[in-house]
Amino acid sequence: YESFEVTTPSRSQQAILNSDYSTAIEYCNIRDYRNAALYFSKVLSGDSKYMESIMLYGVSNFEIKDYAEAKYSFKKVLDNDDNLFLEDAKWYLALCYLKTGELEKAADELNQIKKSESIYKKDASRILRKMR
Repeated sequence: YESFEVTTPSRSQQAILNSDYSTAIEYCNIRDYRNAALYFSKVLSGDSKYMESIMLYGVSNFEIKDYAEAKYSFKKVLDNDDNLFLEDAKWYLALCYLKTGELEKAADELNQIKKSESIYKKDASRILRKMR
């Protein structure tokens, strides 16, 4: 597992204009995920459909071991089904399931990743082998 790579220039003009978003990204870059989650939640209180913030809010919560909140974020990204973060959200959701002992759900997600062309395909296969 490697931490999610945060892109600094943002993928959207909307994010550039949002100072809470910029602050959250700064916290991510120094790996202060607790404060990053706080600022991403502020961004989402103004725009709850902002997929980039939802994804990074989930990653931040994953990094501080708040797996329930992280799972909620990743499921929300996956439910949207029209964004740039689907592959990452599926991977992180599988990791959340592993961390919370939901091994059947983790295996289901990892098998889907393994069968796809995901950048996480090899990692999913490796984890599945260890789970057996």
